[in-house]
Amino acid sequence: MEEVLATLPEKGKKREDAIARLSHVEALLYLVEHEKGKCKKAALKALAHQECGEATAIWEKYMKHKNLGEDILMPAISDTVSEVVGKHCEKYFHELFQQPPDFLTDEDEFERFTAVVSVMLGKGSPSMLGVYRLIAANRPLVARLKHIETIGQ
Repeated sequence: MEEVLATLPEKGKKREDAIARLSHVEALLYLVEHEKGKCKKAALKALAHQECGEATAIWEKYMKHKNLGEDILMPAISDTVSEVVGKHCEKYFHELFQQPPDFLTDEDEFERFTAVVSVMLGKGSPSMLGVYRLIAANRPLVARLKHIETIGQ
């Protein structure tokens, strides 16, 4: 790991770009813990493309953010990320499908819905496939969802 870290530029855009290209999981985990700002974000994005069970707690934390860590998790392709996203999305849709027929989403709920859909895209782990099946099985419930602002139009 030390050899990998030693090859990184000292600071700035060059460091950020070099971190974004890394695929060394141990170095990325170290950088996530020790970098700040754009370099940390670059390390998180690079790590999200790796199969890394040690990062599960990190992805769990981002799924609790208001925007679900969209900028990091949405483009992620690893099954590690997909499994975490799938678990949270399944819970979200189960709760959403339990709402009464006249349920209207407010602005916050609509933002949450769009964030959930955003982080789902492109994920294909077994738990994520279960979410797609859940949505397909509840298509009539999805169709009835309306945003408060669209009701008056």
